[in-house]
Amino acid sequence: MTRDSRGRFTKGNPGGPGGPRRQVEEDYLETLTEAVSPDDWKAIVEKAVADAKRGDPRAREWLGKHLIGDRLSLDVEDDLSGLSETDLIALLEEELGVRFIGRKTEAAK
Repeated sequence: MTRDSRGRFTKGNPGGPGGPRRQVEEDYLETLTEAVSPDDWKAIVEKAVADAKRGDPRAREWLGKHLIGDRLSLDVEDDLSGLSETDLIALLEEELGVRFIGRKTEAAK
């Protein structure tokens, strides 16, 4: 396999096996869904929220990734435990340029 000066594969390369086939991903997702009930997931999330409010940076990071994705780069060492839920949401909206509506977000206007 040959690459150009920018590291990209050149035309004519046969390519590799690629990522897993969609069926493999669906099988993993189905297994995960069967193993973790909505009540189990709710308990996990509630524990993470409580830990984050007590100042646990790993809980904050985990929640941020699940709520917002990897785009968030707030300093998880900052003490946000004194913020109300409303103030925390406002901070996140400002940092990300989005507006939270229920569980969905939309781009800020």
